[in-house]
Amino acid sequence: MANKSSEVLNYFKLELLIERSLVSLRHLFKNRYALFNNGQVWNDSPTCGNNYVTNVLVKNKKINLTRVQKTSVSNGNSDEWDVSTLTALLLYIDRSKTLSTNEIQQLDQEDKLLQQLRGIRNKVTHSPKKSVDDVQFNQLWTDLAAILIAFGD
Repeated sequence: MANKSSEVLNYFKLELLIERSLVSLRHLFKNRYALFNNGQVWNDSPTCGNNYVTNVLVKNKKINLTRVQKTSVSNGNSDEWDVSTLTALLLYIDRSKTLSTNEIQQLDQEDKLLQQLRGIRNKVTHSPKKSVDDVQFNQLWTDLAAILIAFGD
């Protein structure tokens, strides 16, 4: 059985690996943004963010962001978005109606991975103990690593 300091260290290792996913999630968001918006590029500007809030978030009732998250999105800088914000934007955005079968299958697979990532993130982040035993750590680490690899990390 691991000692308490080892379990706390496990927790923080998982937190860091989850944080690492932000690079892949931002890349995925920008790719999907272009795919769903006729090749338009997300340029991390307040203009882009405000347009997105006005034209997408306000109209899409499935995307449920906090006031702080909405402000962050309206600022436009995707470097400031957390895992929770990015997964919400990615999972609940309305897809283009002109996608090919292959694109739909790829998006469906990515969405499954996003849901797994969000579940792991919630399990770790909302843990009242802020510690993870070795067995659970090994499983979560393996799962997270597989998700990151699937997203190109």
